[in-house]
Amino acid sequence: PGHWRPVDLNPVRVLMLEDSDDDADLILRELRHFGISFVAERSIDGPDFSQALQEFNPHIILSDYSLPGYDGMAALAHCRRYYPEMPFIFVSGTMGEEVAVDALREGAADYVLKDRLKRLGPAVKRALRAAKDARSAREFQTELRLRSAALDAAANAIMITDREGRISWVNAAWERLTGYPPEEVIGKLPSIIKSGAHENAYYQNLWSTILAGRVWQGEIINQRADGSLYTEEQTITPLLSEAGEITHFIAIKQDISERKTH
Repeated sequence: PGHWRPVDLNPVRVLMLEDSDDDADLILRELRHFGISFVAERSIDGPDFSQALQEFNPHIILSDYSLPGYDGMAALAHCRRYYPEMPFIFVSGTMGEEVAVDALREGAADYVLKDRLKRLGPAVKRALRAAKDARSAREFQTELRLRSAALDAAANAIMITDREGRISWVNAAWERLTGYPPEEVIGKLPSIIKSGAHENAYYQNLWSTILAGRVWQGEIINQRADGSLYTEEQTITPLLSEAGEITHFIAIKQDISERKTH
Protein backbone atom coordinates (compact mmCIF):
# COMPACT_ATOMS: atom_id res chain seq x y z
CA PRO A 1 0.00 0.00 0.00
CA GLY A 2 1.06 3.59 -0.62
CA HIS A 3 2.12 5.78 2.28
CA TRP A 4 -0.19 8.75 1.81
CA ARG A 5 0.21 11.57 4.34
CA PRO A 6 -2.22 14.51 4.54
CA VAL A 7 0.48 17.05 5.29
CA ASP A 8 1.78 20.13 3.50
CA LEU A 9 -1.67 20.82 2.03
CA ASN A 10 -0.73 24.25 0.73
CA PRO A 11 -1.06 23.89 -2.16
CA VAL A 12 -3.44 20.93 -2.29
CA ARG A 13 -2.33 18.37 -4.86
CA VAL A 14 -5.45 17.44 -6.83
CA LEU A 15 -5.54 14.47 -9.19
CA MET A 16 -8.49 14.55 -11.58
CA LEU A 17 -9.74 11.53 -13.48
CA GLU A 18 -11.71 13.32 -16.17
CA ASP A 19 -11.88 12.88 -19.94
CA SER A 20 -13.71 16.15 -20.75
CA ASP A 21 -11.60 19.27 -21.21
CA ASP A 22 -14.56 21.54 -20.54
CA ASP A 23 -15.60 19.74 -17.37
CA ALA A 24 -12.02 19.72 -16.09
CA ASP A 25 -11.82 23.50 -16.60
CA LEU A 26 -15.11 24.00 -14.72
CA ILE A 27 -13.92 21.87 -11.80
CA LEU A 28 -10.63 23.75 -11.48
CA ARG A 29 -12.40 27.10 -11.81
CA GLU A 30 -14.75 26.16 -8.96
CA LEU A 31 -11.84 25.20 -6.71
CA ARG A 32 -10.18 28.56 -7.40
CA HIS A 33 -13.45 30.38 -6.78
CA PHE A 34 -13.78 28.66 -3.40
CA GLY A 35 -10.29 29.86 -2.47
CA ILE A 36 -8.46 26.55 -2.47
CA SER A 37 -4.77 26.85 -3.31
CA PHE A 38 -3.92 23.83 -5.44
CA VAL A 39 -1.85 22.24 -8.15
CA ALA A 40 -3.62 19.76 -10.37
CA GLU A 41 -2.83 16.88 -12.66
CA ARG A 42 -5.31 15.16 -14.93
CA SER A 43 -5.66 11.55 -16.04
CA ILE A 44 -8.05 10.23 -18.64
CA ASP A 45 -7.73 6.44 -18.35
CA GLY A 46 -6.68 3.62 -16.04
CA PRO A 47 -2.95 3.33 -16.82
CA ASP A 48 -2.53 7.11 -16.74
CA PHE A 49 -4.38 7.27 -13.40
CA SER A 50 -2.28 4.50 -11.84
CA GLN A 51 0.94 6.19 -12.91
CA ALA A 52 -0.19 9.60 -11.64
CA LEU A 53 -1.03 8.13 -8.22
CA GLN A 54 2.57 7.06 -7.82
CA GLU A 55 4.36 9.99 -9.42
CA PHE A 56 2.14 12.99 -8.62
CA ASN A 57 1.43 11.86 -5.03
CA PRO A 58 -1.91 13.66 -4.75
CA HIS A 59 -3.69 14.76 -1.59
CA ILE A 60 -7.15 14.13 -3.05
CA ILE A 61 -8.76 12.53 -6.10
CA LEU A 62 -11.67 14.01 -8.05
CA SER A 63 -13.04 11.40 -10.42
CA ASP A 64 -15.75 11.23 -13.05
CA TYR A 65 -17.96 8.16 -12.84
CA SER A 66 -18.04 7.18 -16.53
CA LEU A 67 -15.00 7.33 -18.77
CA PRO A 68 -14.19 5.68 -22.11
CA GLY A 69 -12.60 2.32 -21.36
CA TYR A 70 -12.49 2.94 -17.63
CA ASP A 71 -14.85 3.92 -14.81
CA GLY A 72 -14.74 5.68 -11.49
CA MET A 73 -15.63 2.61 -9.40
CA ALA A 74 -12.58 0.79 -10.78
CA ALA A 75 -10.47 3.84 -9.92
CA LEU A 76 -11.94 3.92 -6.41
CA ALA A 77 -11.18 0.21 -5.91
CA HIS A 78 -7.60 0.75 -7.11
CA CYS A 79 -7.17 3.71 -4.78
CA ARG A 80 -8.65 1.89 -1.78
CA ARG A 81 -6.32 -1.04 -2.40
CA TYR A 82 -3.06 0.88 -2.67
CA TYR A 83 -3.83 4.23 -0.97
CA PRO A 84 -6.65 3.45 1.48
CA GLU A 85 -6.38 6.74 3.38
CA MET A 86 -6.54 9.07 0.37
CA PRO A 87 -9.88 10.93 0.02
CA PHE A 88 -11.75 10.18 -3.19
CA ILE A 89 -14.64 12.34 -4.44
CA PHE A 90 -16.82 11.56 -7.43
CA VAL A 91 -17.60 14.57 -9.63
CA SER A 92 -20.05 13.32 -12.19
CA GLY A 93 -23.16 14.10 -14.15
CA THR A 94 -24.31 10.51 -14.50
CA MET A 95 -24.47 9.14 -10.97
CA GLY A 96 -27.88 8.11 -9.72
CA GLU A 97 -28.71 8.02 -6.03
CA GLU A 98 -28.33 4.25 -5.79
CA VAL A 99 -24.92 4.35 -7.47
CA ALA A 100 -23.83 7.21 -5.22
CA VAL A 101 -24.77 5.20 -2.13
CA ASP A 102 -22.75 2.26 -3.44
CA ALA A 103 -19.78 4.55 -4.03
CA LEU A 104 -19.91 5.88 -0.48
CA ARG A 105 -20.21 2.34 0.83
CA GLU A 106 -17.08 1.36 -1.11
CA GLY A 107 -15.07 4.17 0.47
CA ALA A 108 -15.69 7.37 -1.50
CA ALA A 109 -15.56 10.46 0.70
CA ASP A 110 -18.36 12.26 -1.17
CA TYR A 111 -19.96 12.82 -4.55
CA VAL A 112 -20.77 16.06 -6.34
CA LEU A 113 -22.98 16.40 -9.40
CA LYS A 114 -21.51 18.50 -12.20
CA ASP A 115 -24.61 20.68 -12.35
CA ARG A 116 -24.12 21.46 -8.63
CA LEU A 117 -20.42 22.31 -8.52
CA LYS A 118 -20.96 24.88 -5.74
CA ARG A 119 -20.77 21.86 -3.42
CA LEU A 120 -17.30 20.94 -4.63
CA GLY A 121 -15.20 23.36 -2.59
CA PRO A 122 -16.84 22.53 0.76
CA ALA A 123 -16.74 18.81 -0.10
CA VAL A 124 -13.00 18.93 -0.82
CA LYS A 125 -12.28 20.88 2.35
CA ARG A 126 -14.40 18.51 4.43
CA ALA A 127 -12.81 15.39 2.93
CA LEU A 128 -9.26 16.64 3.50
CA ARG A 129 -10.04 17.57 7.09
CA ALA A 130 -11.68 14.20 7.78
CA ALA A 131 -8.71 12.32 6.30
CA LYS A 132 -6.24 14.35 8.34
CA ASP A 133 -8.23 13.84 11.54
CA ALA A 134 -8.52 10.10 10.90
CA ARG A 135 -4.80 9.76 10.38
CA SER A 136 -4.05 11.82 13.49
CA ALA A 137 -6.32 9.53 15.50
CA ARG A 138 -4.58 6.43 14.13
CA GLU A 139 -1.14 7.88 14.88
CA PHE A 140 -2.29 8.72 18.42
CA GLN A 141 -3.53 5.16 18.94
CA THR A 142 -0.26 3.79 17.58
CA GLU A 143 1.69 5.99 19.98
CA LEU A 144 -0.46 4.80 22.87
CA ARG A 145 0.14 1.16 21.92
CA LEU A 146 3.89 1.77 21.71
CA ARG A 147 3.94 3.46 25.11
CA SER A 148 1.86 0.70 26.62
CA ALA A 149 4.18 -1.91 25.13
CA ALA A 150 7.21 -0.07 26.50
CA LEU A 151 5.68 0.12 29.99
CA ASP A 152 4.67 -3.52 29.86
CA ALA A 153 8.20 -4.53 28.87
CA ALA A 154 9.83 -2.48 31.63
CA ALA A 155 11.92 -4.38 34.18
CA ASN A 156 10.42 -2.46 37.10
CA ALA A 157 6.89 -3.14 38.25
CA ILE A 158 4.47 -0.36 37.25
CA MET A 159 0.99 0.25 38.59
CA ILE A 160 -1.47 2.98 37.53
CA THR A 161 -4.41 3.90 39.74
CA ASP A 162 -7.18 6.47 39.53
CA ARG A 163 -7.39 9.36 41.98
CA GLU A 164 -9.19 7.20 44.54
CA GLY A 165 -6.45 4.58 44.34
CA ARG A 166 -8.33 1.93 42.35
CA ILE A 167 -5.94 -0.01 40.14
CA SER A 168 -6.51 0.62 36.43
CA TRP A 169 -3.38 -0.97 34.91
CA VAL A 170 -0.36 -3.05 35.90
CA ASN A 171 2.47 -4.35 33.78
CA ALA A 172 3.93 -7.83 33.48
CA ALA A 173 6.73 -7.04 35.95
CA TRP A 174 4.10 -6.12 38.57
CA GLU A 175 2.48 -9.53 38.13
CA ARG A 176 5.86 -11.23 38.47
CA LEU A 177 6.63 -9.23 41.61
CA THR A 178 3.31 -9.69 43.40
CA GLY A 179 1.97 -12.94 41.94
CA TYR A 180 -1.36 -11.28 41.09
CA PRO A 181 -2.48 -11.30 37.43
CA PRO A 182 -4.09 -8.09 36.13
CA GLU A 183 -7.60 -9.56 35.94
CA GLU A 184 -7.55 -10.14 39.69
CA VAL A 185 -6.54 -6.62 40.69
CA ILE A 186 -8.04 -4.19 38.15
CA GLY A 187 -10.58 -2.05 39.98
CA LYS A 188 -9.28 -3.04 43.42
CA LEU A 189 -7.20 -1.02 45.88
CA PRO A 190 -3.44 -1.56 46.29
CA SER A 191 -4.18 -2.69 49.84
CA ILE A 192 -4.54 -6.15 48.29
CA ILE A 193 -0.74 -6.42 48.72
CA LYS A 194 -0.64 -4.66 52.09
CA SER A 195 1.45 -6.62 54.60
CA GLY A 196 0.50 -4.94 57.86
CA ALA A 197 4.15 -4.19 58.56
CA HIS A 198 3.58 -0.41 58.61
CA GLU A 199 1.44 1.73 60.87
CA ASN A 200 -1.48 3.71 59.41
CA ALA A 201 0.47 6.95 59.86
CA TYR A 202 2.96 5.71 57.23
CA TYR A 203 0.23 5.40 54.60
CA GLN A 204 -1.42 8.64 55.69
CA ASN A 205 1.84 10.47 54.99
CA LEU A 206 2.07 8.78 51.60
CA TRP A 207 -1.46 9.84 50.65
CA SER A 208 -1.14 13.39 51.93
CA THR A 209 2.01 13.78 49.82
CA ILE A 210 0.61 12.55 46.52
CA LEU A 211 -2.81 14.21 46.99
CA ALA A 212 -0.92 17.48 47.35
CA GLY A 213 0.50 16.85 43.89
CA ARG A 214 3.98 15.90 45.07
CA VAL A 215 6.06 12.82 44.29
CA TRP A 216 6.40 10.27 47.08
CA GLN A 217 9.45 8.01 47.37
CA GLY A 218 10.09 5.38 49.99
CA GLU A 219 10.33 1.74 50.94
CA ILE A 220 7.32 -0.46 51.66
CA ILE A 221 7.06 -4.05 52.84
CA ASN A 222 4.28 -5.73 50.88
CA GLN A 223 2.85 -9.21 50.63
CA ARG A 224 2.71 -11.43 47.54
CA ALA A 225 -0.24 -13.54 46.53
CA ASP A 226 1.45 -16.58 48.09
CA GLY A 227 1.74 -14.79 51.43
CA SER A 228 5.49 -14.13 51.29
CA LEU A 229 6.78 -10.66 52.15
CA TYR A 230 9.09 -8.52 50.08
CA THR A 231 10.50 -5.01 50.33
CA GLU A 232 10.06 -2.65 47.43
CA GLU A 233 11.48 0.75 46.66
CA GLN A 234 8.59 2.76 45.29
CA THR A 235 8.08 6.10 43.54
CA ILE A 236 4.53 7.41 43.18
CA THR A 237 3.94 10.30 40.78
CA PRO A 238 0.62 12.17 40.46
CA LEU A 239 -0.65 12.61 36.90
CA LEU A 240 -2.36 15.95 36.31
CA SER A 241 -5.00 17.01 33.78
CA GLU A 242 -4.63 20.15 31.66
CA ALA A 243 -6.64 21.92 34.35
CA GLY A 244 -4.04 20.92 36.94
CA GLU A 245 -6.27 18.38 38.68
CA ILE A 246 -4.95 14.97 39.77
CA THR A 247 -6.47 12.20 37.64
CA HIS A 248 -4.18 9.22 38.22
CA PHE A 249 -1.13 8.02 40.11
CA ILE A 250 1.76 6.10 38.56
CA ALA A 251 3.74 3.87 40.91
CA ILE A 252 7.09 2.41 39.88
CA LYS A 253 8.33 -0.38 42.12
CA GLN A 254 11.64 -2.18 42.45
CA ASP A 255 12.15 -5.30 44.57
CA ILE A 256 15.03 -4.62 46.99
CA SER A 257 14.47 -7.62 49.26
CA GLU A 258 17.83 -9.17 48.42
CA ARG A 259 19.61 -5.89 49.04
CA LYS A 260 17.94 -5.55 52.44
CA THR A 261 19.18 -8.99 53.55
CA HIS A 262 22.86 -8.11 53.00
